[in-house]
Amino acid sequence: MNNTFRFTAALLTLMVTTPVPATGQPLSSPAVLRSSTGGPDQPIPEETISQNPPLSFWRPVRGRARAAMLCIHGLGLHRGTFAQFATAMANRDVAVYAVDVRGFGTWYQNGQPKLDFPASLLDVTKTLKDIRAQYPDAPIFLLGESMGGAVALQAAAQNADMVAGLISSVPSNDRFGGLGGDLHVTLRILAGGFKERFDVGSHVVQYATAKQDLRDLWKNDPRGRNNFSPAELMTFQSFMKQNFDVAKQVKQLPVLIIQGARDKLVHPSGTWDVWEHLATPNLDIALSSNAEHLIFEYGQFSSDDLRFVSNWIDKRLAKEIAEDVKLATVKPGTSVNQPEHPSDVIPASATSATSNGADKLAITYWIELMRDGKRFRCNNKIAFKSGDEIRLHVRANVDGFAYILLKAGTTGKHAVLFPDDQTGRFNRIGAQHDIALPTKSWLRFDNNPGQERVSVIFSRRPLDPSVQNSSLLTAFVSPDRTGAKDLVPTRMELSWGDPNPVIMPSSMSNNTALASAQGGEQGLETNLVKVSFANPEGVLSVDVALDHN
Repeated sequence: MNNTFRFTAALLTLMVTTPVPATGQPLSSPAVLRSSTGGPDQPIPEETISQNPPLSFWRPVRGRARAAMLCIHGLGLHRGTFAQFATAMANRDVAVYAVDVRGFGTWYQNGQPKLDFPASLLDVTKTLKDIRAQYPDAPIFLLGESMGGAVALQAAAQNADMVAGLISSVPSNDRFGGLGGDLHVTLRILAGGFKERFDVGSHVVQYATAKQDLRDLWKNDPRGRNNFSPAELMTFQSFMKQNFDVAKQVKQLPVLIIQGARDKLVHPSGTWDVWEHLATPNLDIALSSNAEHLIFEYGQFSSDDLRFVSNWIDKRLAKEIAEDVKLATVKPGTSVNQPEHPSDVIPASATSATSNGADKLAITYWIELMRDGKRFRCNNKIAFKSGDEIRLHVRANVDGFAYILLKAGTTGKHAVLFPDDQTGRFNRIGAQHDIALPTKSWLRFDNNPGQERVSVIFSRRPLDPSVQNSSLLTAFVSPDRTGAKDLVPTRMELSWGDPNPVIMPSSMSNNTALASAQGGEQGLETNLVKVSFANPEGVLSVDVALDHN
């Protein structure tokens, strides 16, 4: 038996998730949401405050802004598509602005259809300065969707000193169905030349949503734009391709990347690629389990989407307050950015206690199995076969770091499977986030049957997994369905769910929300293996035996 797994690069179509499991608001009437005070949100009108660039404003309901936000729309849309989202945020004391990208909205209506992204980035910079002048004490967040997500990303890289955080929804040009592809553009050039415009909007809308009411609203929006020339599409593509290089320039800014699980327009793998190019350590990625391409525009966000984004902003605000206090009380001669004991540093988002107030360190995991072209959700209480590919989905009750080791094979050798250059280096897990490990590849069973043992290690702090630590308390989960061969040390608890594989619902096939989604989909909470350790500051280690027949 080969004592290691073969790593096989696979197209990553799955995303790290957070539980945001509800449908978007109906289009027939304005969304009625609940404010932080428990009552319905007050309607807030869209105010036009500038025509150069065209800018809208939603005033905070209580007048005072604890934060400000600048929103940037997607291809063919306009600043007004954020009206419902802006109303919801303004009811949460956030001053919301939205700008028209050049060539769209008011620009297009006024006979200025030219797509000009460099000028649009200057517009964003100017607007950020105006917001800072209006709200000098309010941290400013940039939010963009699709094309707007890319504009927001590049604007954030250029204006890191003015921005407290970036929320970028599907900032990728990696589209399903060849949308925006070079061949599609080439055929149009041959048919009508570079400048002749054709209806791109209807094609985009068809992929972006399955909701007929949203399709009708989108295609018939008097402030929207559907027609583009091949030259304009090439300008758009060229701009979107800059995302990877620009992402490397974002080195410290907090960033949240979001994708809809039911997005049939943009590949999740493209969104993931942008996320992996970001240089900042302060980044999160989330999957809205029932959302399509649009999340923040046309009121497509759910109450859980709104809650998640609000909480993410709250955490950034709390951290800014903490940093202000830290700077005010730091000892003379001590660098704030260079701790005296780097090994004691906990990730910025980590807390000193478990997220649910418990006194235990706990993880759950399940196995995603790719077999004969189908995906299954299972645990290790089944037999695997040659050619199977797997990933482990891990979720913890606190922030920390995850590792996967090959614990034992026929020769008894040890190997670090993840993190690794081939399998992915980013191994930080946010509390209650489901993350698929390895992040960049799958583990493949070769043609040598036997039993493989892998060790899943979770720690509050970074560690060196290559150093064998015999003092670690380790639970052993056997392939035996009776549990008779499971070994659980004192102070640790182990439980596992139904061992029968569950085929992953086709509607959820392009995401990893299965472990945390709350949508009533059959099998979403099956197959979980749960392990806890009565030491919230310790290291949790689980040996998983995998039978290969």
